[in-house]
Amino acid sequence: MLRASDKASAKQFSDAFYQNWGRRPTYYNAAVMASLYHLEGAIMGSGVGDGSRLKASMDGFSTT
Repeated sequence: MLRASDKASAKQFSDAFYQNWGRRPTYYNAAVMASLYHLEGAIMGSGVGDGSRLKASMDGFSTT
């Protein structure tokens, strides 16, 4: 599992990804993870303390 500490450097992220999945990340993998790290920071900075409320809100989004 990748942790927030794995984003300290690109090499650290690549090494952690390799340990988890046995291959190096593609540019797509890296871009998605970078987006998630930014989302994580925004959520933490917003003071959202109730994960169930956040999940309920995200479940309401439609992909169609």
